[in-house]
Amino acid sequence: MTPRLLESDVPSSCSQPVYEGKPAIRAYVTETLKIPEFKIQWVSEKPVFSTDGTMAYMRGAIDVSAPGPTGAVESMLMSGYTVWRRDPDGEWRCTVDIATEPPPATHKSESV
Repeated sequence: MTPRLLESDVPSSCSQPVYEGKPAIRAYVTETLKIPEFKIQWVSEKPVFSTDGTMAYMRGAIDVSAPGPTGAVESMLMSGYTVWRRDPDGEWRCTVDIATEPPPATHKSESV
């Protein structure tokens, strides 16, 4: 999960601390993968590229499942945003990875 990260990559989630640098990110991923029944799935949208082709960002939908406070597996749907940089070697590397919970659902008022 971490091969394309930079030393300065800063993955972040709304309820998590910021993990900065490969050692901290690797430790976080290693510990997360030890959680029984942990599962993460995501679907990325089409990337948007800078005009010079050296930067891009992608939005995506993320589904994370893990045991909740009662021990039952809970699923949390989130939105994700990643920022990518194309390095001189031609490789794309993620520089920012942010996950955020979607806003609460709103209900339209019914006309009477």
